[in-house]
Amino acid sequence: MTTNETLQANPAGATVPQREVELPAAVLIAWSVAGGLLLGGVAVVGLLATDRLSAHAFLMMSVLLYAIGAALGLLHGLVLGIFGRPDGTTPRVAAGQMAHGLIYLVPALLLGWLTAGWVAALPIALHSHKVFATAVSVVAWLLTFGVLAFAASAGLDAAKLAYRRWPDRVPGTLLVGATFVALAVTVAIRRPTIWFTDVRLTGIGAAAFVIAATFWFYGPIITTGLALLRKVRPLLPVARLGPARGWRDLLGRAGLAGAADGGRLVSSQTSTTPAMMNLVARRKKWRISSQPRITIW
Repeated sequence: MTTNETLQANPAGATVPQREVELPAAVLIAWSVAGGLLLGGVAVVGLLATDRLSAHAFLMMSVLLYAIGAALGLLHGLVLGIFGRPDGTTPRVAAGQMAHGLIYLVPALLLGWLTAGWVAALPIALHSHKVFATAVSVVAWLLTFGVLAFAASAGLDAAKLAYRRWPDRVPGTLLVGATFVALAVTVAIRRPTIWFTDVRLTGIGAAAFVIAATFWFYGPIITTGLALLRKVRPLLPVARLGPARGWRDLLGRAGLAGAADGGRLVSSQTSTTPAMMNLVARRKKWRISSQPRITIW
């Protein structure tokens, strides 16, 4: 196609529809489907394997858990897609890219629901010795591993971009890490109970509780607090000393100020009157005369 034909096909001001899926949309779709597969497929297999779920109710439980996992994955993908957008992309553009990705989200969720059902059916297929059902379940497991790997890769890229864009990443990382360690030690000493009940969490439940409390509750609180502190910092009295980069810089400036004050104090005590200058000259002459002389024969 020549240049004139291109200009005639796409006149000035016309918007060309994009077919490719950008990183925010890819994170949104992949995390939504991966969350559904984890809860609606893998978690159901775990319940069946530990005899905590009946084989007659696995399909209904798979549908319910798939909906919950897809909703949680959609929420996390939305947040990660906004904050982990590529460089040079505004939040409004990232939101538009994710809205464009909703076209692919609906069929992806439908395919994921079918895949989660066959993933959950693997123990039943093995127990009933159904060759075709077992083969389909194995293929569904392979597809699940592929989706999880893609979601992890896209999420890692978005997380790197979000972490690099975070202005308080150094103190925030230290505070979040200290919170995680404190919660882990507390849970290791005594496993917590579910609120308003007497049900005590297991080891896996306690680990999930620590991760969820750190990144879903304390993490946003720490991030918001550091952001507010950064906004209020110019109003503090310490900020009037200048653009200090840290406590070390501030202490260095205080030391320089003290040295300057000491110099002014010494200079004020040292007088330049004629009597004082005569006394200084006599002291220098006495020091020179009191030095031992070396005679060369």
